Amino acid sequence: MRALRHIRFAVNDAYEGIRRLRQQLRDAEDTIRRQVREIDMLITSLRQLKQGHEPVSETNSDAEDEAINHPNYADLVASKHAGVYASYSLACLHSKSEDAGMTLTASGR
Repeated sequence: MRALRHIRFAVNDAYEGIRRLRQQLRDAEDTIRRQVREIDMLITSLRQLKQGHEPVSETNSDAEDEAINHPNYADLVASKHAGVYASYSLACLHSKSEDAGMTLTASGR
């Protein structure tokens, strides 16, 4: 009887742990979605600023397309790793603000 109580407690504890992990996963997914939306808004704002304050030349447009279509950028989006994705996007914004005609390297600088 005592062993049965221990087993029941262990099973209940395991289910509770699973529920907590599922909630943490949902919270992490929500955080990632929010950060992706923020990054998309930043990219859109950057494009609007760029178009409003300087003529969009072919070289600047190419540099912007390269940054967004950069192989590492796609990998980061696919992996949904929020911290790295946000850091990479900030590095893109920083790099573009310094020199819009400069192509990003694999390190994001």
